[in-house]
Amino acid sequence: MTMVNDVEASIIEALSPFRRPDSLVTGDTVIMTDLDIDSVVVMDIVMELEDKFEVSVPMDQMARIKTVRELAQTIASIRSET
Repeated sequence: MTMVNDVEASIIEALSPFRRPDSLVTGDTVIMTDLDIDSVVVMDIVMELEDKFEVSVPMDQMARIKTVRELAQTIASIRSET
């Protein structure tokens, strides 16, 4: 499994409690519109992921992230730079 897949699996696990009853969380899930979640909870989950993967996602990058896959790719990219 690649780093992106590992990160994506962790994100999906963290976001699954917020999925709507008729959907699954996948890499294509748009975090703020496809889930029953607000921005405060998203930031809490991102902070947990940052701790888990020992990275820090800059706020300007967070603003551009829409999907689970984009978040996974961002975390994996930052992780590979360290």
